[in-house]
Amino acid sequence: MILPILKARPECTQCELHTEAKNPGVPTIHYTESVFPSPTTPYIFVIGMNPGYNEDKENKPFVGPSGVMLKSAYLNPLDVLKTHSIYLTNAVRCSTPGDTKIKNSHVKACKQHTQDDLNEVVQFHTSTGSILCLGTHATQVITKEYLGKAVSIKQGLELQGQPIDVSGKQLNFFCTYHPAGVMRSPNLKYGVAEHLELIGQQLQGNVPAPSLPNIVQIRSPHK
Repeated sequence: MILPILKARPECTQCELHTEAKNPGVPTIHYTESVFPSPTTPYIFVIGMNPGYNEDKENKPFVGPSGVMLKSAYLNPLDVLKTHSIYLTNAVRCSTPGDTKIKNSHVKACKQHTQDDLNEVVQFHTSTGSILCLGTHATQVITKEYLGKAVSIKQGLELQGQPIDVSGKQLNFFCTYHPAGVMRSPNLKYGVAEHLELIGQQLQGNVPAPSLPNIVQIRSPHK
């Protein structure tokens, strides 16, 4: 079986971040605790912000504190590890010096890498796919490219479950706060919990269908 071609991009020099990164162009990976990819396996393409110190050191996304939270507090509660193939990546593929904020120019420079990897995954699978964006940068990258307008995380939350067209296939769009944001602002965990409940229901097909109300005719008290 030919798996999606997901590679590191150490040769990338599209922005200045490569000059200080130990491992420029950290690759997209399949999360090995999830289902091994096959064309018929449902899948989730998870997009974060950019690699931190640990990710740059190991050349893998989500192996630091944010990754621990993503795997334990996001993916486990979704109950998808035994049903879906999970792919992990970032909107920007290089770490920033001292974990400083990424810039729009960095996102723009890496946009093609994200699209290429997503297209590889989409073309490999014939089954249902979803994109889970973590935080503002990932949400803006996906909505600008596939919905025609970059939206904030707040606006993105109003689009939960909306289908988007990627290479001729329909994927479900989801977003929530990035684990790093939750660690900085712990109150965000309540919002994440609500988002995950809705996302989990949709991924497992358990969203109740709306039904018409049962209207009972008012009876006269004299009858």
